[in-house]
Amino acid sequence: KQLTFHNVEVREYELVPGCNPSITDLGPPVELGWRSSEAVVYSLDQYEKSRCDLRCDVDLLRMPACVRHDLLLFHGNTVASIRKATEEAYRTNRQREETAALERMKRIQEDKKRNKLFKMIDISSMLSSVLRI
Repeated sequence: KQLTFHNVEVREYELVPGCNPSITDLGPPVELGWRSSEAVVYSLDQYEKSRCDLRCDVDLLRMPACVRHDLLLFHGNTVASIRKATEEAYRTNRQREETAALERMKRIQEDKKRNKLFKMIDISSMLSSVLRI
């Protein structure tokens, strides 16, 4: 079997304030909205030629907070909606961090209990071996 591609459809979508709390800096998360431009159809060869080897490292795709903010304004979003999305993402991120810290503490406490139990078993086995002598 053989798989081939002939055409590439390209659409541009609006950018809206997002809800992803995984951003690494204090700034608004960005996501694609529902509105898009009309599709532009390219042959696969045309599309690949127009890209000019624009593939890049994933780390270069991260946008600083100020760039995300400006893009959202450019796409017609209000300062209030951008601020709200930023605050919600920050709040959710903090909740995740708190939950992770609680889980770490829980594991540490469970490990301490388990170690205490093993020490008690070791002591009782030593006592029983001493008493048999």
